[in-house]
Amino acid sequence: MTAENKTLVPVDALGATIADGSLVEAPSEGVTHPIELPRYTLLKTIGSGGFGQVYAARDPILDRKVAIKLLRRAAPTHEDEDPDEERDSERNRSQQRARRKLLREAHALAKLAHPNIVAVYDAGTYGHKDEAGVSVEDGVFIVMELIDGMTLDRWLTAQQRGWKEILTAFRAAGDGLVAAHAKGFAHRDFKPGNVMVNRAGVAKVLDFGLASAQLRSEKTGAMQPVDAPLDSIALANESVSMSQTGKLTGTPAYMAPEQFLGWATGPHSDQFSYCLALYEALLGCSPFPGETSIERISAMLRSQYAEPPATSQIPPRVIEALRRGLSFRYQDRFSSMSALLDTLDLSAKGPTDISPATLTNRLFHEHNTSRAEQRAIRDCIQWLEPGIIRYWEVPMPTIYTVAQMRIQLDELVRSVEIYGMVVDLRRAYMPSQNVMEVIRGLFMDPHLIHVAAATPDPVFRFGASFVFEPVRAPGTWTLHDTVDEALERARAALQPT
Repeated sequence: MTAENKTLVPVDALGATIADGSLVEAPSEGVTHPIELPRYTLLKTIGSGGFGQVYAARDPILDRKVAIKLLRRAAPTHEDEDPDEERDSERNRSQQRARRKLLREAHALAKLAHPNIVAVYDAGTYGHKDEAGVSVEDGVFIVMELIDGMTLDRWLTAQQRGWKEILTAFRAAGDGLVAAHAKGFAHRDFKPGNVMVNRAGVAKVLDFGLASAQLRSEKTGAMQPVDAPLDSIALANESVSMSQTGKLTGTPAYMAPEQFLGWATGPHSDQFSYCLALYEALLGCSPFPGETSIERISAMLRSQYAEPPATSQIPPRVIEALRRGLSFRYQDRFSSMSALLDTLDLSAKGPTDISPATLTNRLFHEHNTSRAEQRAIRDCIQWLEPGIIRYWEVPMPTIYTVAQMRIQLDELVRSVEIYGMVVDLRRAYMPSQNVMEVIRGLFMDPHLIHVAAATPDPVFRFGASFVFEPVRAPGTWTLHDTVDEALERARAALQPT
């Protein structure tokens, strides 16, 4: 089935975002009372959903139009209408924690600048005055870039799209996810409705309302397909309950298996949702058999897949990549979104194109680095000149990558009695405590005469001292503003006295 004659999978109630939390959008057509919103002026409603009402607004200070999402406290249910003061107090504390968490994430996302991610400018709380003139807090607002365009699902149906055009749009959205993963964020609700395409045709991912810089306390381990059919999926008041999993968070139609089953979620979950959305957009059908959303979700949880249409003109390489990204076990998917996008790039000749030279300006994280890129990074540990080794590491080092560097260093230093090392910390993040211990072990090598680290950042200087101080004698390590200065100090340390 080609893009010209395909029919997109119908969107039903299970395609709507749902929230397992105390901050959700109240079901209303508009604002029923004047909103007290610092600085910004609301102009008109431009959208609404399970996570908020969105307005076009004006920022009078910067004289620009913005989009503002208002997230209100959920209306109390009959179960919540309990006169028990202790229960009411706990509910209020829960809502306060939810607000604080949302504000922290919004401020963190404001630092996530990327051309394929909708920019977040500001966040805060808003409210209204009651009949007595007392200010009442209603919820949280988030100020975002106002996109002149449409959502990706509307863009797909606005006119006929060729498969290459669709792949290009999704590739841009994938680049946005890679950038978010590199900063430690997972979206957890990726779908075409959460991607905007502006008038220039540029796709931008939005609505990181489910994103979190910290993984949740969910189950980990070997996940197995569900043998029995789903007992029930009930939809009521924008919340989904399943007898097997309890409350859910996300969009059921695009959820990864681990989201349904209560297992750990993260970048691998975004990869599944991304592949599901792209598969539907390219082939016009679901990768899972079934006439209804519930039947398709049930098939997905049983690890059952439908065959692609025999008339499809999509390259087999693309379909194979999407099928791998849709694997039931996240361990069977691609190692990262970056690795998936590399495979979907039809212009690439293969992983052999990746070399140290192509990695210089990339930001890396354990979640967005493919195996070929990891090999290229290890190759960057190279001789700059006899006796000096430059240690070039991903900004977020892992025990695996440091261990591989240790092996490579052992091979490199067999032909020399002593050597110096230059550590480039200009773009690095501080490692975790466990990784720091492994790095310290690396710097304890008796053949290593001097370590010269390059970083102009005072915070990195302070952090590096905690790595070097316990294992390096005074005078055997130094900190410098540039790599050139660090090289000169490493050369001087190797000169005979």
